Amino acid sequence: MKKPRVIIANDQTLVSAAIRTYLEGNEGMEVLANVRLGPQTRSVIRKKKPDLLFLYQATRGYEDLEKVESVLKAFPRVASILLAVNNSQEYTARALQAGVGAVLPQTAKPIELDKAIRAVMRGNSYVSNHLPNTYSRETPFHKLTPRQRSVLKLMAEGKSTKEIARALGLSPKTVEFHRARLMERLQIYDVAGLVRLAARVGLVSIDK
Repeated sequence: MKKPRVIIANDQTLVSAAIRTYLEGNEGMEVLANVRLGPQTRSVIRKKKPDLLFLYQATRGYEDLEKVESVLKAFPRVASILLAVNNSQEYTARALQAGVGAVLPQTAKPIELDKAIRAVMRGNSYVSNHLPNTYSRETPFHKLTPRQRSVLKLMAEGKSTKEIARALGLSPKTVEFHRARLMERLQIYDVAGLVRLAARVGLVSIDK
């Protein structure tokens, strides 16, 4: 029987080595390559033709999911599993929207990884029971427009209305309009609450 072929997308050498050892030793898979997530991922997938893409996101950054989405859109038939540091509902929902087949926290036990692998190899999805519920795969954060997300990010970084306007090439009035709309969509009307949300979904870091 042919071994399932897998590519690991992760730039942390020790983590990749551990994942490779487990997949080859416990799951009987053939690890074809380890690559950094980005344009090179697509070229390696195109050349190697894996059955599974194993992704490890070592940061809470929300923008990395756009890279994931770009890769998965190019190869919709390749099964995928994401091992994530960010365990927020918003991040999990966005990962599923991006096309990830299974989402696991970095604290997942081997039995959960086994379940996730079996699910995605059958064409099904899997979300760890230790992650927040994502019934609709959409949260209030996902209702924000790209411009509103940019305003939120800069607000959370402590920028003033004038500074945000300069950074985005907008008028202060337009920034105020976007700020009011994003607060309404999120149902959060204080800056501290917005900062907490932005940190939770990975737009900014407040760990100092």
